[in-house]
Amino acid sequence: MKKIFETLMGLIGGSDISLYYRIDDKLFAHNIYRGVSEIRKIDDGAASKAYESGKPTQIPHKFNDTQLIKTPEFTNAYDWALPLKTGDELIAVLSVKNLMMPLNELKNDIDLFFNFAANIIKNQILDYKKIKQAYNELNALNREYLTEIAIRKKTEKKLLDKEYMLRKTGEMAKVGGWELDIETNEVIWTDEVYIIHELPIGQKIDLSLGLSFYPSESRPKIETALKDLAENGTPFDIETP
Repeated sequence: MKKIFETLMGLIGGSDISLYYRIDDKLFAHNIYRGVSEIRKIDDGAASKAYESGKPTQIPHKFNDTQLIKTPEFTNAYDWALPLKTGDELIAVLSVKNLMMPLNELKNDIDLFFNFAANIIKNQILDYKKIKQAYNELNALNREYLTEIAIRKKTEKKLLDKEYMLRKTGEMAKVGGWELDIETNEVIWTDEVYIIHELPIGQKIDLSLGLSFYPSESRPKIETALKDLAENGTPFDIETP
């Protein structure tokens, strides 16, 4: 944007240039010297009028009132406010201070430049909106992710608390539990089952070893129940001596 300002001042002069534009519901001012800032309203009278009407505005004043070097050739100076449009769409308003010529003497010569500037500014605003949208979507996903992590941690804590309580209850009652992986016949014991059978905690247990701790007369009954469970999904509840 600064390059556009500098090019314009090289073409037509002036001592100060500002651009006023809106992105969504926010109003911005971009000054050649002060950079970009968000504003509540346009304090520049000519620029405000041009923004509201969509028409060029010019305010003449005495050249001696400017801070430019005094010269007898110029008695008047002019402040311009030019709407920058693409078609009928107002993109921004350009404010130029302390020009030495009235608007009607130069406007026709620089209309092409203003159309070019309007298209560049429009594209920059559209790019900004796309980046902002992507940023907002990423933030939303990040919030969802953090919420999911918080829920997962809370659930994991509940499971760990429950596991701790069951383990302590099993230790006090001398009761353990086991699971069977039907595909591999691998048996998973709780720590208390290892303690009951006086085996090292974590030792690999298969089905054959697991069944060997039941009385011999109960094993066929358990094996039949396990087979029916694996093939038909039939639950069982067996009491053994």
